[in-house]
Amino acid sequence: MTPLLTDSEAAGFLGSTKAALRQSRYSGKLFGVQAPPYLKLGHTVRYRQESLEDWLSSLSQFQVEPATATKDI
Repeated sequence: MTPLLTDSEAAGFLGSTKAALRQSRYSGKLFGVQAPPYLKLGHTVRYRQESLEDWLSSLSQFQVEPATATKDI
């Protein structure tokens, strides 16, 4: 059985913050893409480590391009 991670553990695993992870549960977005799945156990939220690993590997399908300046300095 895959470990269940707390908000703090999941945020560390993803390279995010607890606040960003918590906000993603409401907005449905984390890092600009669909947020990872979570479990709601009563008042407790947990993340399956295996689900987070799958979610991270799915990010490789998105191409990230550097931002470009719109104004010359």
